[in-house]
Amino acid sequence: MKEAEKVLADCKTILIDRGKQYGSANKLYAATAAMWAAYTGSDIESSDVCVMLALMKIGRLSQGVDGAALEDTYKDAINYLALAKGLD
Repeated sequence: MKEAEKVLADCKTILIDRGKQYGSANKLYAATAAMWAAYTGSDIESSDVCVMLALMKIGRLSQGVDGAALEDTYKDAINYLALAKGLD
């Protein structure tokens, strides 16, 4: 359980740092959703963007990522899912 708690604490730090670095997640994922919707001709919500990005990270895990990249990939997937929930 300690490892899970550490990962979640790291994820929180990353979310805060990325928020400072890139600005509002709401604006970023709304803009991305609008571009993806225009490109695909389908309705795409901000939370869909985050879920699809998490799925990309999970796909990467299935390709045998290891070392530091493995840890980063898990944290990225966790954070994308957390953002998806926050954008609902």
